[in-house]
Amino acid sequence: MQRIKRHLIAAAAVVSVVLCVAAVALWVRGYWRTDSISRATLDGESRVRWAAGRIQFTRTQGRHPLDETPSGWSYESADPAVFVALASRQDAGGVAGFNVAVDDSYWEQSDGEWIGDSRGTNLLRAGSPSPFVVPQGAIRVRTTYVVVPLWMLAAITAPLPVVWMLIALRTRRRRLRHQCRACGYDLRATPDRCPECGTVQEERHPSVASSHPRSAMSNHCADAGPM
Repeated sequence: MQRIKRHLIAAAAVVSVVLCVAAVALWVRGYWRTDSISRATLDGESRVRWAAGRIQFTRTQGRHPLDETPSGWSYESADPAVFVALASRQDAGGVAGFNVAVDDSYWEQSDGEWIGDSRGTNLLRAGSPSPFVVPQGAIRVRTTYVVVPLWMLAAITAPLPVVWMLIALRTRRRRLRHQCRACGYDLRATPDRCPECGTVQEERHPSVASSHPRSAMSNHCADAGPM
């Protein structure tokens, strides 16, 4: 059980390292380019965009009547100023760069032209989207924004690898000193199980028994045999 637990912690630490490095890399790149990956369908779009030290997740339900974006996956790269201007409204009212907002809009035809109205709601302040009346027959579009600063992702994913490394170093140091990996008790006399906490030691050290005077004497007697 302890071995499985250590393997799970190690795997989680590796994943955290990958996420932390990715967050830092995107953080640096975001000041030169705005990258986005999106998937469009007939009933909406999902998009991930990162730039200017933040990453934005958007989910759009419904499509503008003049939106001719083909369905499928797409990748875009542009100047970060475009993203900063686009996201300024969604970022307003956020906390330390983190924000969740909803934009509601509708579109209807009038004299051959599409007209509409929109309303944005900051969910961190309001808690829920404000009422939005859509005229009968109009096309409704709702977009949900989640903006997360990349420094926050880096700060969240960095501690676990550091803690795992410290635990691994402590375990290695105790093993070299012939101590229990759980409590640090001296195991030169009882290398198989710790008499203090009862932890079973997974690896035996051949040098442990020979280093202990009593064990060395027992081994000598056993080698000598009966007189």
